[in-house]
Amino acid sequence: MSVQIWTRLCEDVADVDEQISRGEFGAVREWLREHVHRHGRKFLPAETLERAVGGPIDPEPYLRYLQGKLAVT
Repeated sequence: MSVQIWTRLCEDVADVDEQISRGEFGAVREWLREHVHRHGRKFLPAETLERAVGGPIDPEPYLRYLQGKLAVT
């Protein structure tokens, strides 16, 4: 779920990596507040994810993350 949320956040906040490298977390905080935190415990995690990323739990983004992290270069 976290990789799906991160992927969507990166799509919505264009320069998120650069902002984080500068120690600026405001855009990340605001995105999370709007898409995840504001729902609190109102929905089950799967439904919160659907609302945040626009789809159900999907293992593919996590598998791509692992392949990229563990790839031998």
